[in-house]
Amino acid sequence: MKTLPFLFLLIVFSSTGPVSAQAQKPPPKERTTTPEETTKAKPKTKFFGKKQVRFLNAAIPLVGEIQKLSQDGIQYDLPDAVADEAGHTLIAHLTWDGKKDRLVLLRETTAGLKRKDGLVAEGVLHQPAIAIDEKETVWVFWAETSEDSTVNLKGRPWTDRNGFGKTITLADSDAAEAFVDAGTDSKGRVWITWQSLRAGEADVFARYFDNQKGKWSKELAVSDAQGGDWEPRIAFDKWGNAWIIYDGSRGNEFNLYLARVEPDGKVTEYPIGHSSKYEARASIVATSEGEGFWIAAEQGKEKHGLDYRGHGNDTGINAGKRVLFGKFDLESKRFHEIPMGAAGRAGVPANRPMVGVGKDGNPWVAYRYFNSALWRIAVTSFRQENKTWSSRRRLPSSSFGQDRSVSFVPPHGKGDIRICWPSDERIHKAHQTAAIMLASLPSAKSLPEAQLPRPLTPQKPRESPHSHKTPERPAFERHQWTV
Repeated sequence: MKTLPFLFLLIVFSSTGPVSAQAQKPPPKERTTTPEETTKAKPKTKFFGKKQVRFLNAAIPLVGEIQKLSQDGIQYDLPDAVADEAGHTLIAHLTWDGKKDRLVLLRETTAGLKRKDGLVAEGVLHQPAIAIDEKETVWVFWAETSEDSTVNLKGRPWTDRNGFGKTITLADSDAAEAFVDAGTDSKGRVWITWQSLRAGEADVFARYFDNQKGKWSKELAVSDAQGGDWEPRIAFDKWGNAWIIYDGSRGNEFNLYLARVEPDGKVTEYPIGHSSKYEARASIVATSEGEGFWIAAEQGKEKHGLDYRGHGNDTGINAGKRVLFGKFDLESKRFHEIPMGAAGRAGVPANRPMVGVGKDGNPWVAYRYFNSALWRIAVTSFRQENKTWSSRRRLPSSSFGQDRSVSFVPPHGKGDIRICWPSDERIHKAHQTAAIMLASLPSAKSLPEAQLPRPLTPQKPRESPHSHKTPERPAFERHQWTV
């Protein structure tokens, strides 16, 4: 034990010890940084959202070039289109400069799409709609947030001779009047339909412009059932009646309803495609023969919005979404689903299907689909002659968000049908500047048939990934609107 102090002193004071060696080293020279080194930028972290996304679906061959209207630094968005008697397309759409919404009107000329002088409206504006009456008066409709923070429905006429007329208010309540759609019946009358929250939940209304009296009809209540009725879309039969489709949340699930609305206000409602699954956000157009209507809508998971919750591909609000398509027959008053098969599977999920009828009389369906981090538009057509679908094709320059619609209009010259849509042409997840596009699609007969999908590997059934159970509430307690 007497040797321990000696060993300790030897280690501390020995010239070969680690402490002594460290002490004998000269102090490090002080390093000064140059101005160039001080201002040198740090290496940037690569943003995964700017990784270019490849295309997985072949592009549809267009008839001619895409007509594009855009402006640097200005967002062009939410278009609705219609064709006049000469076949020229007119488009109402919003612009955004970072400060204010502006509603403008475009007209197709030999030099392309040209903006008409003046603004339709400006302020806090929402999705517009457009229609043309028998006198070739163009009507533009939109919802506008007013100073009292409620949303009013407005309209404004335009003629080639007189330009824009006065703005009129078509619906004003203590709530929101929105999701307007417009069209022209067989008598040349312009109709509008919209969703109102004045009753504390969503109901559907309609009005039309009486050409003989030169004024708008009173409001026609299309739906007033408890549970909320949403996003109406309008079409017409040969007798001048409006047919309005909308989705309702009655009975604790979303189903589709089709209402025949006569000019005197009489309403007859028909259920469309009711099932235990979510069915909503429909589109409708009359068949070329006038014997019925083509209908496309979203169809998704069961218990949508109830105990079913989640954010993943299998549990989120888009989980399992596909396109529901079929025909409503006016004679039998029944809806017959027509499965789309591979034509409706450009990607998963599929959103916002829209339907139109081409020059050949065949219906076209366009829908937003997701794959590889981007939402694009796929188009396909149902060939009635042999009851087959054309192979789905990607619409070029269609990358954008998941919630944007398209408009179908009759062709002008070559092509079977024309389609109008917004896109910022993003090649990755980062947003760009949006533009308005117009293009002609070829005859569906020229496209290959949709291929049958590969058979799926059987999987074990599993229970729906519900979260904790929540008590049921009566329908009148949901979708409440307060000011």
